[in-house]
Amino acid sequence: MIEQMIPQIKILNKSEKIRLLQYLVTEIAKDEGIENDMNQEEEKLFWQSASQSSLDKIWQHPEEDIYNELL
Repeated sequence: MIEQMIPQIKILNKSEKIRLLQYLVTEIAKDEGIENDMNQEEEKLFWQSASQSSLDKIWQHPEEDIYNELL
């Protein structure tokens, strides 16, 4: 069944894939009986950690050092 869905998933844009992931996480949590009510601090830490590698790719390279000099 999943194999049939993969082509459809591949054509989703980034925002739609994120929405799908959020939906799946919620469904898995329900199936496992896990409460999905993270407090705000836990949620903040999760998203900071999840996004850090993307931010590093954008900001952590020598070409960006010139912007640090402007601050």
